[in-house]
Amino acid sequence: MNESENKNDITITLDTLPVEVFLHICSYLDAKFLTDSVSFVCKRFNDILNDPSIWKSRINKRWPNRKLPLMDFCESESLTWTELCYHIESELDIWKNKKHKLKRKVWKDKHYSCVDAVKLLNGGRIVVSGSRDRTLALWDAVKGTDEPIAHCITAHTGWIWDLAAHDDSLYSCSWDSSIKLWRYDPLREISTFICTGSVLSVACRSQLVAAGLFNTGIILFDPRCQDSVGEYSPHRLAITALALSGDNYLVSASEDRTIAVWDLRTYKPVTNNITVSCNKSFPMSMYYNNNLLYIGDNQSYLHIISINNGVFKKRGYFHLDAKPHHKLTSVWHGTGCIMVGSTDKSVKIYAPTQPPELISELNERTGEVATIDYCSPVLAIGCTDNSIEVWQTEDAFC
Repeated sequence: MNESENKNDITITLDTLPVEVFLHICSYLDAKFLTDSVSFVCKRFNDILNDPSIWKSRINKRWPNRKLPLMDFCESESLTWTELCYHIESELDIWKNKKHKLKRKVWKDKHYSCVDAVKLLNGGRIVVSGSRDRTLALWDAVKGTDEPIAHCITAHTGWIWDLAAHDDSLYSCSWDSSIKLWRYDPLREISTFICTGSVLSVACRSQLVAAGLFNTGIILFDPRCQDSVGEYSPHRLAITALALSGDNYLVSASEDRTIAVWDLRTYKPVTNNITVSCNKSFPMSMYYNNNLLYIGDNQSYLHIISINNGVFKKRGYFHLDAKPHHKLTSVWHGTGCIMVGSTDKSVKIYAPTQPPELISELNERTGEVATIDYCSPVLAIGCTDNSIEVWQTEDAFC
């Protein structure tokens, strides 16, 4: 080869590849590796991978015939296409590609009745369980030891129905008409809030605790004092679930087949109650995240309501089980997936599409699922057979 031929040689390297070829290579790599590693190789890679249209196209290719409710919020500042794709692919990797590598831990016979409430604390390292046996227990999800870290056998004098947490505060509510504030390192009771009826649900944020009662009322407390700071009764039947929508709204679900929205700034209703019902079903579970409310009812329907600038709008409902008598006792949703616990003894994990696409099912238990909580990659499950389950990746706390 002569000197002139050498001058005409073209050396192709990874950082000089045409964009189309580079993106084709990227299509074989997961979003986590692309965003956490490849985008930091050089400025060119970073510029290419910072283009939102790349991630939007990647999502559309995966689900060409399905809509993702969260996609609407990618057009605003509340969520980016990169974040959406990253979280979806991360959850798919855990629950579909690496499901066989998940570790499962079961604690049984420490509670002697149904576990209706579980809560993950400290990034999923601690599991809290509340039971109809009136006791509260803390478990070490990292070590997985058989005995609880703490077990308060006098937590309440009635069934424990729900748990809520904010920062280092833990709240438990009970049929004994009380909410209790706890610190959990170590577990100790701080104060008690007395309500006018049995408490079925609790929600909290900084300087506010909300109690949903069996007798249709909702009571608001400031945790800095033990007196009520507000009461109202937006429903005709028992309150089954509460959810805080940011700092502005409290949403309540009821056996009267509606949800009510209360403005916490004005202490007034935002709108008339929104009917959430199929074939006279009623909502049993509810979870708010990313401007979306997901509501599970007692006939296996999952309802979606979007929240945009204070406007609550029905987005649709989907039947998740061939047998309508099964109840969706618990629901959790994040940017990457939807999780639903059911009386058919399963926890199902769905892609956040509309309708939801099933990606995995956990059905190894003997009892019905009463409650779930998730802090990726740790899933906690409370069951009617008195057991608590934890599913996690092998490297969850590495």
